[in-house]
Amino acid sequence: MTDEVSQVGDLRMQPAETGSASRDATSERIVSYTKSDQTVLELGAGDGRLAFDIAPHVGRYICSDAAADLVSVAASRTRGLGNVECVNLSAEDASLPRHLDMVIAIDLLQQLDDMPRALRRVHGLLRPGGLFVSRTVTVAGSSQALRLPDLLRQMIGRPPRMSLVSAPALERMVRTAGFDVISCDMLPRDSRNCMIVAKAR
Repeated sequence: MTDEVSQVGDLRMQPAETGSASRDATSERIVSYTKSDQTVLELGAGDGRLAFDIAPHVGRYICSDAAADLVSVAASRTRGLGNVECVNLSAEDASLPRHLDMVIAIDLLQQLDDMPRALRRVHGLLRPGGLFVSRTVTVAGSSQALRLPDLLRQMIGRPPRMSLVSAPALERMVRTAGFDVISCDMLPRDSRNCMIVAKAR
């Protein structure tokens, strides 16, 4: 864990962007970077809602998640789309495909213990010039010691801690991992959700 990363309690805390209109904004941003011949991997794809929106715009869409039950839901949701493959793989799995045109990670990075390592891993999955698109819950300002003690988390039934960074710190991590950042902004503007589009060098 780097100095720029703080940790707080709830992995399942909901980002500010949860409504259908906000989901549409995320999908529209991603679609604006898609091409019909792309192979796209979504990490932490959950129930396949985003896959359902994005897959019709690309050649092949790989919907991956570490939770087998969510993979089943995603498979059911996208059954009518002939170009979607749903796989039970985590972001760290060695069998993830490589030389991809795009990797998508929505509300995933904050759930990982080591963001810089995860970003380097994503870089290794992309072809040169491939795109990384992420939306990540961030905190204002520089990194602060935001911690919910383990005992308290257990008492209130919280899952493992969430790692948080500021948007500028996240952008620096993405650049350090080998990307040129194309755009970095909050989506929607007044939320805590930092949307980054970056190209692999």
